[in-house]
Amino acid sequence: MVRSASSLPLFRGIFPGKSVNEVSFTRPEEGLSLLQCLSRSGELLRGSSSLPFSLDEAVRMMRVMIQSEVYDSTFYDIQRQGRISFYMTSFGEEASLVGSAAALQKDDLVLPQYRELPALMWRGLTLDDILAQLFATTKDPGKGRQMPVHYAATHVNMMPVCSPLAVKIPQGAGVGYVYKLQKKDAVAAVYFGEGAACEGDASVGFNFAATLGSQTLFLCRNNAYAISTPVEEQYKGDGVGARAVAFGIDTIRVDGTDLVAVYAAVKAAREFVVSQHKPAFVEMMTYRLGHHSTSDDSRKYRSAEEAEQWQAPAAHPVRRFATFLANQARTGIEGRKRGRWSAEEESALVEETRREVLAKIRVYEKMKHPPVLSGIFSDVYSNLPQSLREQRETLNVFLSQPGRAEEYNSHKFERENDDSQ
Repeated sequence: MVRSASSLPLFRGIFPGKSVNEVSFTRPEEGLSLLQCLSRSGELLRGSSSLPFSLDEAVRMMRVMIQSEVYDSTFYDIQRQGRISFYMTSFGEEASLVGSAAALQKDDLVLPQYRELPALMWRGLTLDDILAQLFATTKDPGKGRQMPVHYAATHVNMMPVCSPLAVKIPQGAGVGYVYKLQKKDAVAAVYFGEGAACEGDASVGFNFAATLGSQTLFLCRNNAYAISTPVEEQYKGDGVGARAVAFGIDTIRVDGTDLVAVYAAVKAAREFVVSQHKPAFVEMMTYRLGHHSTSDDSRKYRSAEEAEQWQAPAAHPVRRFATFLANQARTGIEGRKRGRWSAEEESALVEETRREVLAKIRVYEKMKHPPVLSGIFSDVYSNLPQSLREQRETLNVFLSQPGRAEEYNSHKFERENDDSQ
């Protein structure tokens, strides 16, 4: 609260500041600080605290990033071959996603947007979970009702991915408020991009969390593009983090290509949320190296030179962390010192992962889809209303007409149970 010129009443809802007697603007001149722990050459910066995780955990994080790269390149290719209908890669954002996920706890609920596969892999999403969803098989918890990359898995402690942007932000504010009321040692970790932060739901969610003190951790992947719209055309201010500050949310901006910094920032932010019962915001500055999706061609709106700059080892999140690990000495069986990561180890992991992925793809693409009628009409009502019963029967009659089975590839779907007819 700030006193008026008469020093009598107090203005409510603002922070203390100086009083002036001439018109003046408060200008957005100074940007938020950027947390960095690794140099571009992959060394811990002087003044950085000690490594916030063990080297064994670091190697595990590296392995997940490499595996996610193999998954992304393979799934992108099979989409181009027409074997799945859609895909979105995480190229360039691996450090932001794996580093942040590693800093969370098992009881924290993750609310993903759609590019968080590496984070979900860290939390236990398996290759079988992924392929069941991509190929819309009977093993998919969503029963093939969602387009690819819309994962759902209770054992990961996540909300299902859904297409509309920013819807998870107010949902995460609500979940975090429940955790506060329950005095639970957990946060709602909400992932989203800077494009989603321009949606109206984002402002609603930020304000909800701030005013009610939700135990919500907002994790913004600022990757420079909302599909084809660059950040310069999305907003005028200092990134997204400045908006969080304006809403009264404690905020950290971090180099999202620096896994060590991301982990440190998210770990500190999580501890703040559960101890202070207030939301926190981490803006992870990164770059989307891939196309927005398989429906996009980024060459039409950005230069090859721009993307190449971020492919350089000093800027690429995976290569930068690989350099760091290679510089961490360990004693081999033969007694000689060597790094915690090597090109040979990486090549072996890539080849092993690729073989496993290709073998399982051949299995899952032969699996059947869920039954048509029960797949469409189940899981909403315990007792199906008469109107939907009539619609189901109409569809059943239509699909039973001569030639329909071939037209709609009915052989690819499981047969209906008698009680679903």
